[in-house]
Amino acid sequence: MSAENIRDEINRGGRLVIYTYCVSILVMTFKRPTDIRLVKAGHNPAAASWPYICVSLLFGWWGIPWGPIYTIECIYRNLCGGLDVTEAALRDLQPAVRTAPARAVRSDVPATAQFRMPPTPERRFDLRVAGLLLGAVCLVIGLGISIFCYHRQQHLTVVLASGLDQPYSITLNGQPHTLRPYATKVLELPEGTFVLQDAAGGTVVGAERTFTLSAPFFDHLGSDYLAIINPDRVAILVNSDIPYYSDGTVPPKDEKPVYSLLTNQQSYFITKPDYVIEKAEPRISMPTGTSRLVRTRLENLPVTSLSAVMTSLAEKNGYSAVREHLMLLGRQRADEGLLMAAQQFLRPEDIRTFYAIRLAERPVQVEWHRYYQGQMSRAFPEHDLVAEYRKYLAAEPDNGALIYLLARELSDADEQRSLWPKAVAARQPCYYAEAAMGYDALSDGHFEEALAHYEASRKAGILSSSLRHYRHLTHYALNRTEQLLPELAEERKQRPLDLGLAEEEITATYSLTHDQAAINKVKASCLAAFRSSGATEENLADADAYLSASIAYTIGDIAGYSRHLARFDSPSYQFRAALSAGKLAEAVKSLSATPGRDPNAELLLSLLAHRAGDRKSADEHFQAAVNAMNNQSPEYTRLVALLKDPHPDASQISSVRIDIESKRILLTALGVQQPSDQAQYFTMARKLNVHPGFPHHFLQSFLAL
Repeated sequence: MSAENIRDEINRGGRLVIYTYCVSILVMTFKRPTDIRLVKAGHNPAAASWPYICVSLLFGWWGIPWGPIYTIECIYRNLCGGLDVTEAALRDLQPAVRTAPARAVRSDVPATAQFRMPPTPERRFDLRVAGLLLGAVCLVIGLGISIFCYHRQQHLTVVLASGLDQPYSITLNGQPHTLRPYATKVLELPEGTFVLQDAAGGTVVGAERTFTLSAPFFDHLGSDYLAIINPDRVAILVNSDIPYYSDGTVPPKDEKPVYSLLTNQQSYFITKPDYVIEKAEPRISMPTGTSRLVRTRLENLPVTSLSAVMTSLAEKNGYSAVREHLMLLGRQRADEGLLMAAQQFLRPEDIRTFYAIRLAERPVQVEWHRYYQGQMSRAFPEHDLVAEYRKYLAAEPDNGALIYLLARELSDADEQRSLWPKAVAARQPCYYAEAAMGYDALSDGHFEEALAHYEASRKAGILSSSLRHYRHLTHYALNRTEQLLPELAEERKQRPLDLGLAEEEITATYSLTHDQAAINKVKASCLAAFRSSGATEENLADADAYLSASIAYTIGDIAGYSRHLARFDSPSYQFRAALSAGKLAEAVKSLSATPGRDPNAELLLSLLAHRAGDRKSADEHFQAAVNAMNNQSPEYTRLVALLKDPHPDASQISSVRIDIESKRILLTALGVQQPSDQAQYFTMARKLNVHPGFPHHFLQSFLAL
């Protein structure tokens, strides 16, 4: 503008004003003036300052320490109308004014008097402008918040999780998805209603399952959310805290992991963790002065040990969650791992409900029935299983599985043995009966015959844990462990962190080669697998001690075995360590920390007391073992009846269908208790003491007499 234009605006009441604004970049803050602005007459100087107030609001606060101070100062000054520089500017304009064309003026009147300066307005905080500006800022902020919340609402992270060991397909909101075993798939979908259906071969099957996953609109401002959809309802998801410590800070030794388990539901809607189905960062940047910071992580847990998972679920979510989970699993799978977990965790009142899921299935789920029989015998001894299975067999007389299952419950050994061949020869044969004949032959010490039966049942596809165990025993009895080693090595490739499997390979390798270097190689291989899995130093030390104990017992270093086991707090390991070291009082003390009474442990204590010359204690522990047998299966009840005879027959005891390891302990204890009949008991005990694992050496020290 020309000086004349400015003079005219000022004469009309305009003002010349400078505003200020503030910009910060962390440790530096800049407070800057604007160029001179002309506020025309009738305009509010404070209203013209809104662009500079917005700049200060957005960019002024973020410097330390002057950012907030200068920002408040700039906003306040601008809302008061800025800095009025009209008079100062006029002085700069005077030379330009004097060069204007001459006019007749009084020589005694100063040139500046020709400007009719309006009175300087009172400088005060303009509430009206401040209110309008605040409203505009609130509107912008509200719009920004709405856009932010809408964006989050339309971009929800969704995790599809599988809890099954087999792949399956589903459709979600009409889109097909295939889930691999124990796998997850991360999607991004809008919040709202989800429609889930099963699929097979690209075709939708089953009814729709509809559920809503969303949060109140403005809740998205403070939290980001995560949806989890588990179509099979049996995935185990772990939401855990990951603590980080600054350099130089030592984590507390007694710090326990903090986590929650999500299971049994089809969907979950939770606050989004820091790490979703991904590994947590090993190190993070921490604010100055912070020694501990916690991040959260969500992962889908592959069920390598259902027993361990059920233990954690019981601790975290209670028995009702365990019960519901087992019921859901029962509709999805029928493997022995599930049955063992049901046997361990289900309360008696839930046994019938659980097993009813599959008892009526055809073909007959033999393992399911075997575990049902075992649990019903223990929990409800008054229930007549023989009558129940005779009724089943009457309806299907040619069903070999039902013939076999009936025979299992018979107390008449002759009738029982007559039914095994019939079960194999039935129109619907059952090769579990081959394994049953193998067990009878093994109990009688006929190892070649036993192995033939076990191999026949194995070839027929019977792969239960008990069959596997007894087939291995026959190989040890026949000194044919070279046939076991390739099988064990292959199994360990599938389960490299299974310490029990590594222990088996150590035992079989030494039985064949007597080469300590070879078994140390097995141990090193297992520990290397633990290291590569990311195991903690403590877990690695535990694995080392466990395998070292196995090697020590295998090579006959009983003192070393006891020393390595002493590392573990478990009462069962403490018992083994004390027994192997010959410490009767310590063994009794460790056994008292175990709930219930274990007949085998009491019999071993009886033997140790005999060795110590304490006949009274030996008799007490033997009687305690007999009393504990009354609380076991009906087979143990039959065994107790045989033990009431002053001179129980060794062959009759051997025919009772309890595990071989328990028989060898009982026969050894009977031989020590009754020296006059020792020969018959020890002869059978030596036949059955074929596995070199604990308590082989302890029993052998008596049997070698």
